[in-house]
Amino acid sequence: MKRYLIRAILTKILVIFSVLFFTAQTKTIDFTELEKTIEAEMKETKTPSAAFAVVSGEKVIFAKGFGTTSVESGNQISSDTLFRMGSTTKMFTAAALLSLANQGKIKLDAPIGTYIKNLPPKISALTVHQLLSQSSGLRDFAPTVFSNDDAALGQNIRLWKEDIFFTEPNKIYSYSSANYWLAGFLTEELSGKTYADALAELVFRPLGMNRSTIRPTEAMTFPLALGHNVKNETASVIRPIDNNAAKYPGGSMFSSANELARFAVAMMNGGKIEGKQILSPFTIENLQKPQFYLPGEDRAFYGYGLVGFEDRGIKTVSHGGASRGYGSTIFFLPPQK
Repeated sequence: MKRYLIRAILTKILVIFSVLFFTAQTKTIDFTELEKTIEAEMKETKTPSAAFAVVSGEKVIFAKGFGTTSVESGNQISSDTLFRMGSTTKMFTAAALLSLANQGKIKLDAPIGTYIKNLPPKISALTVHQLLSQSSGLRDFAPTVFSNDDAALGQNIRLWKEDIFFTEPNKIYSYSSANYWLAGFLTEELSGKTYADALAELVFRPLGMNRSTIRPTEAMTFPLALGHNVKNETASVIRPIDNNAAKYPGGSMFSSANELARFAVAMMNGGKIEGKQILSPFTIENLQKPQFYLPGEDRAFYGYGLVGFEDRGIKTVSHGGASRGYGSTIFFLPPQK
């Protein structure tokens, strides 16, 4: 689902937010207007498929799929259908690394060279905080290794020289997926597992996100929406599916509206879901709180894998993503849960 479609729908959600907040726990909410908006936006943008979920407090109060998995011969989308998320993956990479920090396996302010050997000195001196808050000074660039093999993540990073910096660390916020590739590789080194397996063990499985995965070969064993391109007002399936293990931690996750809703419940309730402490309060707090302020913005900030700002007086944290035919946004209003 394209990001411009999602932003249009989020506007509608914010408009009806006050109704959700004051009535979610007391009566059934009529989502007819929201569904009409989604369907109208899909028609206008020629978007073949979309799925939405809305969480209030500890409950999923709306979850529904729209359209079909493929314009060619697709099946009906449901709220369990997998989509590729794009850069919303970053908050999950951050959650995995924060979980390891909570276990005492790494300090957020320690040089990563303490944990990853034989990196160039300037890269070794970076900290987890600088990587996750996009304040490392790394420029944004494409990976130089292209492979479906898990080893590609480390192989890509081992080729880096100190010319990947455009400025000194801690000087300015500057978005770069390379920060999260390195954070994912650090997760591998600390856990002794591939990034995909570590993410599943530290985040997905504890939260009951049993279909969520990084690997396309796993995603395709479940109901999966295919990525589409819209050209001349006609949608067509993109072939082949984009895949490069060298950039997995920055934007390659597959998930569904229902499984993302489980993560949202944990985020809004201090890491608890169904009464059980799944993610630590340490992880939840650090994901959401201001870590580095954005230039030229009025108190807008980057947390760890999340952007914070106010929208019409409502404090939010969110992140969007796009990945060759797919798009996603996860949007939180923490004070109102």
